[in-house]
Amino acid sequence: MELRISKGALLVLVAVSIPFLVEFRTVLAFFGVDLSIPATIGLGALVVAAIVAWAALPALRRNFGKSGLA
Repeated sequence: MELRISKGALLVLVAVSIPFLVEFRTVLAFFGVDLSIPATIGLGALVVAAIVAWAALPALRRNFGKSGLA
């Protein structure tokens, strides 16, 4: 699968997003918004899926156009 960024950069983005989400939960708690652990896991899954989609979809669109089907 061809990606917009390298696989190493994708791994770094996913790895950095996990502590960011944990700290985001802490910041929300500071302002009185309680985010449960399952909600944090769900939000994390959405963020990781969005990062992977961002990295993969433009490459898929380019490959689709090259096949003459677009």
